[in-house]
Amino acid sequence: SDRPPRATGTYAERPDGPASYPARPTNVTAESARGYAERFEEARVTNVLYEPDVENSRVDCRAVHDTDGNGGQYVLATCTGSARYADGRYAEHGQSPALYYVGPGLTVRVEELADRSSDCEAVFASSDPTENFAEPCEGRSASYCAYNLGPERHTLSVTVERRSASGAEPVLERTYELVPPNSSSYLDPGVRQGSVTYRRGTYRLTATLENEATATYRWKLRSGSDSPVAIVVSPTNTVAVRRLPTV
Repeated sequence: SDRPPRATGTYAERPDGPASYPARPTNVTAESARGYAERFEEARVTNVLYEPDVENSRVDCRAVHDTDGNGGQYVLATCTGSARYADGRYAEHGQSPALYYVGPGLTVRVEELADRSSDCEAVFASSDPTENFAEPCEGRSASYCAYNLGPERHTLSVTVERRSASGAEPVLERTYELVPPNSSSYLDPGVRQGSVTYRRGTYRLTATLENEATATYRWKLRSGSDSPVAIVVSPTNTVAVRRLPTV
């Protein structure tokens, strides 16, 4: 849906410091949103590294456009950085890529994802080792991520089934409570669900919100190092499933 969200404001962690955060572009295009997210990340990391006795610092940020939709643009951004201080201390900054929604009156940013996993012996796998892309409890299992890029709390239900000529085989079923970024709740705006499967094949992932908005995704898995699938809850209370670009 291209319906713009009703909510306005900035839902993102903004550490204080000498760097100012950029103004949201008035004309939100793929390129203006990408540049805005890159500058926003640069300001964040500059302020994270700042202390009164900092002598020099370096921040390197990059951003890529993901997709348009819901009246705005989705962007993925990340930064590295370092700083040296007068007392000889040295600090480095690294982070997971942050997913942004940028609309005419709304910015939402999610970086931190709560890790969820299961006992490796309980992860879906074949009894025939040649059908698995990794040895259970030894290699990396497949995973997916979920992001709440809206200003409201949501209940997200996810099911994963393996599809074959003989039908659908249940693999995983989970429910998450996702809050907006910067919420005072102990809950999280995003999760990284590991321990999905060790077995090659074609899977169907279904994501459903409490308002019955639903998205399905045909997930072809060759290895646990395949880029994770992302479930994205939009600021207009819809849900989509897709692979995010590399940044």
